[in-house]
Amino acid sequence: MHPLELIDLLVVFAIVIVLALLSFQFHGKWRRRIRIVTVCCVLAYGIFYAVRPYWVNHQVQEEKIVLEAYLKNRYPTETITVRSIPYGKDGFESMNPRTLFVTFSSEPDAEYTYLVSSDESIHQTSHSSTIDSKFDFLHLED
Repeated sequence: MHPLELIDLLVVFAIVIVLALLSFQFHGKWRRRIRIVTVCCVLAYGIFYAVRPYWVNHQVQEEKIVLEAYLKNRYPTETITVRSIPYGKDGFESMNPRTLFVTFSSEPDAEYTYLVSSDESIHQTSHSSTIDSKFDFLHLED
């Protein structure tokens, strides 16, 4: 579990505990209303926790489409491979799920990292190679 998910869980747990303890201080219809709010908080967090991975993966797929169109326009003769980090899978908790990794057919030993922001602006954030002393990257952008 990622530390941010743990913090989210602790905050929701604290809110639920406070509401549950608060409900014991009231009587009648107020006690019932506070308990309904408590149950609604638990259900809302449960739905959020269950739906969030699918929502993030959907957004990443949309960003892949935007990036592929941008790269096809910028490098029309290249064949590109775009991959992303699987959100919600063990082993990738510390990585940004919106990071997209691109490999070009003319440069298979190099990998470029891109981010697509919410306004669909595209930024190349880094590059790497499987060759240790490679300095002549062909697809660097400013």
